[in-house]
Amino acid sequence: MKEVREKVMPVVNLFIGTYTGAAGGRGGDGIYTFGLDTVSGALTLRSVCRETENPSFLTRRGDVLYACEELSKRSAVAAFRIRKQGQLFRLGRTATKESGMCHVALWPAGDFLTASDFDSASLVIFQLEKDGNIGPVSRILRHQGSGPHPQMQRSAHVHSATFLGDDGHFLVCDLGNDTMTVYQTAADGSVRLIQTVAAAPGDGPRHAAVSPDGKSVTVLMQLSGFCATYRIAPEGLGEQISRVSMLPEGFTGRNDAADVHYSPNGRHVYASNRGHDSIVVYDVKKDGALEHARWFPSFGSEPRHFCILPAGDMAVITNQATGNVVTVRLDPVTGDLGEKLCEACVPQAVFAGLF
Repeated sequence: MKEVREKVMPVVNLFIGTYTGAAGGRGGDGIYTFGLDTVSGALTLRSVCRETENPSFLTRRGDVLYACEELSKRSAVAAFRIRKQGQLFRLGRTATKESGMCHVALWPAGDFLTASDFDSASLVIFQLEKDGNIGPVSRILRHQGSGPHPQMQRSAHVHSATFLGDDGHFLVCDLGNDTMTVYQTAADGSVRLIQTVAAAPGDGPRHAAVSPDGKSVTVLMQLSGFCATYRIAPEGLGEQISRVSMLPEGFTGRNDAADVHYSPNGRHVYASNRGHDSIVVYDVKKDGALEHARWFPSFGSEPRHFCILPAGDMAVITNQATGNVVTVRLDPVTGDLGEKLCEACVPQAVFAGLF
């Protein structure tokens, strides 16, 4: 008689960041950990870490999770040890005098982390302790300038820092002054300015995504609603190879672009629209240019951050205004979004990460 074994469903930790200080007490409770079934898309709440305020962006190295705390005064980075089934134990927290911290990025080499502060228009570099805990502030760099948008571009607004590879070059998107700036890191935690590239006036660069082959980078423009793709050159950004709209022809409503990612196989680019409430999908040509845009529902309102599973067959989308997190089927060949697989209620959900 053959032994019958129960099929084991691969479940991974999914971390959801939220705004905890939303008006009217409708905010989230901190960082939510779900078990995500990578076959069915089912979500099971495992734990909620409440020892953090406004953890709007997360990243991870080893068994340590880092969260930026997006506060109007004294923004901070908090470090957490990831325990069994994704439970979080806080290691420490380093506060700054900056405001509006909205993005964190670990250096590929060296024990440092870069945080982007929207309101203060600053890049804050933190040193990491040997055990992974967040250490002291090492350096602060400030941006200046403005743009033509009367509300969003009165001053510079640093929004994200994205490493272009393992050589220490990282690209900073400044929504307020319409620039993409490339810096080079050094082993002692110092950085030097390499290149500044101007976006179109009023573009509002927000986030960037590097192609899996490392040859190109797509920058999402929050205010104009375009995705601009550049070749990656030794000095940073090379020529622009495509610039495509994120919105269908004829749409005239309010929209703020939010997030952008490549598919794991590099054949497609995905970006989220807040207002149009959609995920736009592009095909990637052989030269890296984007083409053939099509739009799919986000299954909620104000889709912010999202992530794509390594197999390229599923996505997780956070819808901030409707307070829901959804898993959606993807077609790895066509790139198209399919059916909604599962939905979980998470107030003010703004970040989804598979760590």
